[in-house]
Amino acid sequence: MRIFDFRPEVGVAVSEKSDGSVGSLKPSKEEIETRRKLLRRCGFSLEEVIELNQVHGNRVFYLTQDNCKLWIGKKIPATDGVMTRLRRVPILLKTADCLPLVFFDSRAKGLAVVHCGWRGATKEIHLAALRQMKERFNTKFGDVFVWIGPAIRGCCFTSRREPRQKQRLEFGRYIEYNKDKWMVDFVGFVKHGLVKSGVKMKRIVDSRDCTYHGREWFSYQRHKIIGEPNGQEGTIVWLS
Repeated sequence: MRIFDFRPEVGVAVSEKSDGSVGSLKPSKEEIETRRKLLRRCGFSLEEVIELNQVHGNRVFYLTQDNCKLWIGKKIPATDGVMTRLRRVPILLKTADCLPLVFFDSRAKGLAVVHCGWRGATKEIHLAALRQMKERFNTKFGDVFVWIGPAIRGCCFTSRREPRQKQRLEFGRYIEYNKDKWMVDFVGFVKHGLVKSGVKMKRIVDSRDCTYHGREWFSYQRHKIIGEPNGQEGTIVWLS
């Protein structure tokens, strides 16, 4: 497990392949035990965790003192993001090339945690999270800190077919044809959208980890291409 240095008020930890897979919708007994061990290392129990169903959409759920007890230990349905001001509530994301994103407003002490894959980026869940923070926390985008976690990068995300998003003007510069395949930089697209919305580049903390290049991570694309065992990293985020 790797602990990332993002903000003093925010804990961010990501499991590695050597820790084992955390699973997705229906984790096995081994994957549940992996989750338990990871959470324990972060100072939490499995019974405290908040988990999202992760449907590659753009819904961001607002977790409050009133509804928190309803969702502890359960999956919030039809959701790929959660925002909260609650302290010491661990939020779990599962990824295997998709992008874990963390937003933090230090003035409002508000946090948003987002699962953002290529489809989620197309639906602009990263911008939906910003809008929700503005609505709920009165956040100013220039005050937001953003953490960009391990994900497949433009160097390795390939497609044999031309992505339909190529026809959209805002995607053009992030989809290129190289020899016999299309290269997709969806992380670059997300970062560009954040900066264009008003997030300051100096407040974006990018891990720069590529899950395809880095053999310490699970990668769905590597699984498809070379047959590596499939699995999911777990990203655990909390307000301290």
